[in-house]
Amino acid sequence: MRQLKNGITSKKQMNRANLFRKVCVAILSIFLFASCQKEDKLIGTWERYGDDLAGMKVKVVKEGETMKGVIVFMPYKHRFVEGDIKWKNIKKITKNKYEFEDLYKIADNWENIVEINYHWTSIELVSEDEIYTRRFAKGSESVGTEQKWRRVIEQTKPNKNNNRQQAQQSLREQIENLIKNNYGSQWNILNDKQANWDKYDLENFILPERKRINNPDYPYIIKGDFDGNGKLDYVATLSKSNDNRMSKLAIILDNGNVYFYDLEPGLYSLGCGTERQIHIYDEDGETLINSVNLKGDGISVGIFETGYSFVIYWTGSNFESIYTGD
Repeated sequence: MRQLKNGITSKKQMNRANLFRKVCVAILSIFLFASCQKEDKLIGTWERYGDDLAGMKVKVVKEGETMKGVIVFMPYKHRFVEGDIKWKNIKKITKNKYEFEDLYKIADNWENIVEINYHWTSIELVSEDEIYTRRFAKGSESVGTEQKWRRVIEQTKPNKNNNRQQAQQSLREQIENLIKNNYGSQWNILNDKQANWDKYDLENFILPERKRINNPDYPYIIKGDFDGNGKLDYVATLSKSNDNRMSKLAIILDNGNVYFYDLEPGLYSLGCGTERQIHIYDEDGETLINSVNLKGDGISVGIFETGYSFVIYWTGSNFESIYTGD
């Protein structure tokens, strides 16, 4: 009996050992399978830069068989709000290209939303940390304004309130403090009171443009990637405290470097140009006089109520300008 009992016990032990091995193999298989399923490169938080919606952050997460992108941060009041699904039904179509539906909203003159819809758009993964989006026309063709986004690397859990407080703290104050602390207290960024706009110009040009581009500091502060390194820079129009006219531009790069460009006293319009080439022709528009390749966004400068204009651009070591019209 002892031998039989021992025999039965040995068999149970063998069955248990086999079962244990099977379970271990199953767990190992699951682990290996899971480890082989790499997280898509698009997963993560992306920040828009280089245009008038710079600072918007969209977090891409997995949703079933596709992905979606949710707005997690808006640096200012806009028709887009935090929590909006900005990108939906994101699908990978090639190694570095995706298609998705992009949210757009249309507002009336009083900023009431009158239409909400989605357009098919493409994403191109330019690098591990940068993507471009552009709206589809048909098939693989794409049209529309190109948007640039860079990956947000968050070392710690972000404090939403501190983030917003820092972003919404007056950009004007931040730049003025930087200028005054480093270059003298006599400088300030021009404002409407100093500029003393003609009522017609203010109501028909300045205020509508501010609303259109969602920039309350237009035309005194603009944003762009002016040195071409993929990070947001600023340009501010300065005047001396005892003078109501613009007389200097301050170009503030993301690394803290500030470049000044002297102006003849007057009222100037500023713009950010994303074209990477400038061609200058003669008065007839037939003969090419000059051509410049830009490394970053151009700073378009014009004098109000005149045709005089020029573009300031980064050479790689400094800023220079090229005349574009009068």
